[in-house]
Amino acid sequence: MSIEAKYEMILPIIVKADDGVKWWMDPVAAGGAMESPDIEAGIYSAWDSRGQMIHIGPMDDGGNQPRNAKFMGIWSHDVTCGKLLGSGIQEPEALRQVILFHLTERLSANVSMDMSLAAAVDLLCFLEPAANS
Repeated sequence: MSIEAKYEMILPIIVKADDGVKWWMDPVAAGGAMESPDIEAGIYSAWDSRGQMIHIGPMDDGGNQPRNAKFMGIWSHDVTCGKLLGSGIQEPEALRQVILFHLTERLSANVSMDMSLAAAVDLLCFLEPAANS
């Protein structure tokens, strides 16, 4: 059984990166907004709406690994988008803290720090539009 079939992701998908927190209603679009060098650098953290950690990997384009090549003295690197897979690992408190910090710092919203995860996800989705890839 594959990881995808084993661990369902409950929408929305919430992604933390170095530029803040965004959410998507489409896991494929969320992965499409990520690039393999950033994935490999570990700048993304992702959860589903119930706090399941989402594994982020580069999109497999037929089993080929991204290649580095040197042409006329210039290095190039293949860049692919991301692919999201449910991990089965639950970290709802980590997600709740990420959302509350984002709402407080980035949006200057006055939020209750004892807000539940479900309420924090709802407030994030209410205050910010869904991200588009």
